Amino acid sequence: MKKRTILALSVMLFVVVSIYTTVRADQTEEQEDDDNIVFIQAPNGTDMEKYYTYEINNDGPKTCTITSYTGEFYSNIIPETLEEYTVTRIGARAFKNVNKITGGLTLPSSLISIGDEAFSGCTLITSITLSSTTKTIGNKAFEGCTAIMKINLDNVESIGNEAFKGCSSMTGITSIIFTNKIRSIGSRAFEGCALPQIEFTSPTAPQVSNDTFEGYEGKVIIPQQDSEYMGQAWVGAYVKGVNKIGDLDGNGVVDANDASLVLERYKNESATKREIQIADIDRNGLLDANDASLILEIYKTNA
Repeated sequence: MKKRTILALSVMLFVVVSIYTTVRADQTEEQEDDDNIVFIQAPNGTDMEKYYTYEINNDGPKTCTITSYTGEFYSNIIPETLEEYTVTRIGARAFKNVNKITGGLTLPSSLISIGDEAFSGCTLITSITLSSTTKTIGNKAFEGCTAIMKINLDNVESIGNEAFKGCSSMTGITSIIFTNKIRSIGSRAFEGCALPQIEFTSPTAPQVSNDTFEGYEGKVIIPQQDSEYMGQAWVGAYVKGVNKIGDLDGNGVVDANDASLVLERYKNESATKREIQIADIDRNGLLDANDASLILEIYKTNA
């Protein structure tokens, strides 16, 4: 009788354990499914706030700085708000070496500044879209972003040291044009950058270092040859292919050949907009004999 009772109790215990194990397994699987649903939604830009850490700023009401990203997946659009705070800054090293970011990256329209090394080593980003409010790019902010092909810097005022160092795929744009909004560019800012051309259109030169263009193999175009664009940083050995005012053949010096080319363009009425910008010394909107004479004067002065 005792054996039958023990056997019955053993069977009942086995059944209970089996049911409990099955329920726990189902609950665990359901929980894992729930977790997966959260992460699957993340790349679509939903419910992303929980994957960012941030600090509240002191420079404005209800604004914050993103300090890091903790999610398993990533949206290519960084949110403009985290909870009730507007994102105005991305902090130092916030996304450094985060290779979950792939393709084009759109930054918040409210963004004012990008901190030092903020996206350094993000090797899968192919383009950056900045808003008109973004004024400052920190030191090494995009260093080693080897897949970036294009970025807009139209409204940026300050670029830090080595900001775009090693951006070796930046061939998706022909030229970056800096207007009078740019104020300063740091040391080796474009070293190893594949950007074909950098152009400055403002008569007021931004502050640069003697090695700002060191390691940059593209062309730098400056609008005029005067005190604003003089010195080693602009016309020294570090700059490859600088177009000085009057240097129509682009050989780095203003000489008699440039004057001859101006006369040829004048005779044939064949000057391009770019050539007019470079060699229209008297700034009357065309290339003519007076420009040729002025170029000869420059040549004579510098000889």
